[in-house]
Amino acid sequence: MDWADTSFRVARPCNSAMPGGVGGLSVTIGIPVLLGFASLSVALVAVVVWNLRLRGKVRAKTVELEASLRASVEREDNYRLLVEHQTDLVVKVDAEGRFLYVSPTYCRVFGRSEEELLGRAFMPLVHEDDRQSTLEAMQALLVPPHTAYLEQRAMTVDGWRWFAWNDSAVLGPDGKIREIIGVGRDITERKEAEELLRLSEERFAKAFHSSPAPLVISDIESGRFIDVNARWVEMLGFAKEEQIGRTSKEVGIWADPAQRDNAIALIRSQGHFKEFPIDFMTRDGQIRSALWSAEVISLQGREVMLSLLFDYTGRKRTEEALRESESRYRSVVDNIQDVFYRTDAAGLLVMVSPSGARLLGYDSTDEMLGRPNETFWFDPEKRAEFLGLIRAHGRVSDYEVTLKRRDGRPVLVATSSGLYFDGQGNALGVEGIFRDIAERKRAEEALRVSEERFRSIVEASPMGMHFYRLDEAGRLILEGANPSAGTMLGIDHASLAGLAIEDAFPGLAGTDIPEMYRRVARGELESQFFETAYDDGRICGFYAVTVFRIGTDAVATAYLDITDRRRSEELLRQSEEKFSQLFRLSPYAISLSDPESGLIVDVNDAFVQLSGYARDELLGRTSLELGLIVDPSKRAGMVERLQKTGQGGSVEMDVRCKDGSLIPCSVSCQFVTIDRRRFMLSVTRDLSETRRMQEIMIQTEKMVSVGGIAAGIAHEINNPLGIIVQSAQNLVLRTRPDFRRNIEVAEGIGLDMALLEKYMSERKILSFVADMQAAAVRAADIIRHMLDFSRRSESRRTACSVDVLVERAVELARSDYDLKKSYDFRKIEIIREFADGLRQVHCTETEIEQVLLNLLRNAAQALATSEPAESPRIVIRAANVESGVRIEVEDNGPGMAPAVQRRIFEPFYTTKPPGVGTGLGLSVSYFIVTRGHGGRMWVESEPGAGAKFIVELPCEAAAATGGDRPGA
Repeated sequence: MDWADTSFRVARPCNSAMPGGVGGLSVTIGIPVLLGFASLSVALVAVVVWNLRLRGKVRAKTVELEASLRASVEREDNYRLLVEHQTDLVVKVDAEGRFLYVSPTYCRVFGRSEEELLGRAFMPLVHEDDRQSTLEAMQALLVPPHTAYLEQRAMTVDGWRWFAWNDSAVLGPDGKIREIIGVGRDITERKEAEELLRLSEERFAKAFHSSPAPLVISDIESGRFIDVNARWVEMLGFAKEEQIGRTSKEVGIWADPAQRDNAIALIRSQGHFKEFPIDFMTRDGQIRSALWSAEVISLQGREVMLSLLFDYTGRKRTEEALRESESRYRSVVDNIQDVFYRTDAAGLLVMVSPSGARLLGYDSTDEMLGRPNETFWFDPEKRAEFLGLIRAHGRVSDYEVTLKRRDGRPVLVATSSGLYFDGQGNALGVEGIFRDIAERKRAEEALRVSEERFRSIVEASPMGMHFYRLDEAGRLILEGANPSAGTMLGIDHASLAGLAIEDAFPGLAGTDIPEMYRRVARGELESQFFETAYDDGRICGFYAVTVFRIGTDAVATAYLDITDRRRSEELLRQSEEKFSQLFRLSPYAISLSDPESGLIVDVNDAFVQLSGYARDELLGRTSLELGLIVDPSKRAGMVERLQKTGQGGSVEMDVRCKDGSLIPCSVSCQFVTIDRRRFMLSVTRDLSETRRMQEIMIQTEKMVSVGGIAAGIAHEINNPLGIIVQSAQNLVLRTRPDFRRNIEVAEGIGLDMALLEKYMSERKILSFVADMQAAAVRAADIIRHMLDFSRRSESRRTACSVDVLVERAVELARSDYDLKKSYDFRKIEIIREFADGLRQVHCTETEIEQVLLNLLRNAAQALATSEPAESPRIVIRAANVESGVRIEVEDNGPGMAPAVQRRIFEPFYTTKPPGVGTGLGLSVSYFIVTRGHGGRMWVESEPGAGAKFIVELPCEAAAATGGDRPGA
């Protein structure tokens, strides 16, 4: 195979994931020394030994190959001789990978002549999967010491073969690679051996991990676990990750750590041991017994210990249990409080416990043994009946009889007795237990009295009570209820007795309550208390319930109707929830503060938005610390009035936001009590919009007044102005020398028209007349604008597209003579920002075009006066808003002061020099928008930051309510 620019040499990875540095497998060896699995153990040991030997051979062969390869290039003077006669492959290639030299061995291996190879690239001979690593190796040669090692496959005359290459780069004077010398060796056999080793290791790993016996590999010196199998993990209960890398003592599996030290001493002296008895501890604290077998094995040149545990805890416990059972049996018979007895077939007493002698007043059992059993019965005939029952039924249980003491006094007992048999099933006699029930009888009487008392309490209790028992099927059966239950629920419980709880009270079906009752009845839960709502159509309400056990598989419930209380609590909760929602969602800024310290306790979202502070920044601080109140004396006066009169009133004051801006606000306060603690509730209302609306209303009223005056003035001035315009026109016409009528009249009176014309020119009379005409035209234009305040346009309103209106206004501005002459509108950059889906507006098309044109003119005039007037720009925006469509015209001119903004829409108010503009453009535009179309118009500006005029026009539905009334 072709040599490659070898990559950095990386030792073949062992795929080891185990602490302690043992490589080869995540668990490399699995030799289960299994008790009861001797044949498997022997086979696995043999495979391990073969595996280890194969590893050693492969390692030795690798070392031999590497040593031979290094020796082959140590002496340069023998290089040619070595190349020509050795079995290794030698090649030389240029920096592009083309052959400069190939050894005879290389030619033989690849079945090519030297002529066929020289000048050809080696890469086509390399296996496709190894080409990338070959290229990376060539790159590695660029880095000192300019050597590399690579293993790759190449296509030879014998097919694909593995080669190991050691490459060295020869550098030129310029420090670049001139040529590369590679020495390769066929390592196919080694690679195949490694593959066999890998497969062997996989088999061992599977055997190790799938072994039914607990196996572990550990380091002998440190005792640290190297690997454990699944059975080991299952037996101990510790996760594998909790054991690997730790010692058995650190994991804590030893009941007696000295046992481990003794075993290690054996392994070091003998190399192995078998069935060493130990006690180990599982994760849950159980102490178990096991037999430990271990053997020392060599793993990658390192001695480790392979261990197997055989858990015989069950067998050991069985043996111990048997011994203990026999001991207990003897102990029970000797110490039983009840009397154990046995008679033979003839009725003679052959066995009796010491308690029998005590019960009947004998000194020892010897005095009783061998005597007829009827001698101990107070009524022998009763014994005949007793034996008849046993013969009929095989045994009797809790059968009450009277025995006779040695002194003749009777003893009341209960017996459970039956026949006992030999191995062939022959009855040998009767055996059983006698129990003194005198105490039980007294207890039963006491119980009867107690139950009577309990029944009286239950019957008189104001709480409703139900009684249930569990049947064999696990159903909870209603057995009864007290009178208060019927009164409280308004039902007759007699018809429900004997029904399962889900049938008696269907509202409980599908809930956890019946199962909770069952668990209490079985003793799995202590008494429980809970509150619940119930509604099944008959019964409806809230109840506080206590459930408690009253006997085996029996339970009682006691409950009170808390419907009224829960309703009160719900009303209180709803009230608090409404207050909380009002507090949080109020559009006004609301705060709660301590009236004494002034510390802010809570604020709503509107307060956070108004102040600009985060909620965390406000809580626990006072408004004075935050600097919220510009004039603290106003707040102090309000608080003082609140403390004196209980009413703080409403005070207007400026609030300073976090960014330093001031907002005019109206603040009112009141004391409130929450959780028995008094707070000051402050409500702050932003007056910015109110102030702006007030200014708009004032401006509107001004405009209305001016409109009325303008209409009157316009009509009064229009007639004399018409006479002036007409007279000036007649004066020009009647002094023209080229009019035939003028010539006839002049000749009739002897006047030379040429001299008259010359006189008027010399005296500039015609210029005066022209000035009169221009002044009259300008006055007429002013009057026309004044009439716009009150005169309705005759244009018809239609649905118009805002973007079309804007484009027309821009085109008008571009062609406007004054703008071309004075402000060069064409040099201004026009930016359009139109939102998608703009709605149409119902308007008078020419009027809105005039408004937009006035705004563009105003912006152009402002840009012409800005210093410096660099990159003049006008941005026109249009977007849908809730009320209709908003149009913005914004320039980057000099802006305007607040005083100018307040008067900008007043008629005849202008900031231009005298004679430039009439001061009516913006005021007419304002009237067209607000009164003519029911819209809104305002300006936003700061000195030095440009100006933005905003126009909001209603859409067709909104505009329809405004009408087309002039000035509406």
